[in-house]
Amino acid sequence: MAYGTLPGNTSNLTTHEAKTIVHLSAQQRALLQAAYLAQLSGPKCPNCQEPYVTGTQVCSKCGHELAAGEQTVLLKVPVDPAAGRPPTVGEASIQDERKQISLEICDRKLLLPVADTLVLGRRSAAPGDVSPDVDLNPFSAHEMGVSRRHVRISRVNNWPYVTDLGSSNGTFLNGRALVPNAQRVLRNGDELQLGRLKVRVKF
Repeated sequence: MAYGTLPGNTSNLTTHEAKTIVHLSAQQRALLQAAYLAQLSGPKCPNCQEPYVTGTQVCSKCGHELAAGEQTVLLKVPVDPAAGRPPTVGEASIQDERKQISLEICDRKLLLPVADTLVLGRRSAAPGDVSPDVDLNPFSAHEMGVSRRHVRISRVNNWPYVTDLGSSNGTFLNGRALVPNAQRVLRNGDELQLGRLKVRVKF
């Protein structure tokens, strides 16, 4: 059915489509019209002004990329985290539940809010994208291959864990690749690498 035509106006429809609309119940017509109006009030393609559903990546009418530049950069050269480096040994338990975890990135310190769960990644301007709790854009996250939702840091009974969320360029803990969606204990002094962005964890 031509989605761009209001129910009741069958002038632009094929015979089959027109017959389908004629036989819709009043409730079905109302639902179809509401969906159509919702689409009209949503975002429009900057190239051809065709309405699209939030979160769509490519315009169905002209093929224009609706979120150009917002996809995670896939690094052409494989990430080399210096595998084989001995793991950092430090405290794993945070005794004070109010104590913040800090990240040292590019000689700068980033204090994380005290929370049971925090998602780290790259804030995107793409419509419909869910923003991470901690935005790493100030640290050249896009160029470093950081995904929009790259890792999750969580606290369980004062034990901190890190989980790769299926990132495009991977996450490394002390030089070892993390298995996506599998928790690993974080220790004081550990080095995380998100794509090519190196992060030192401090309690």
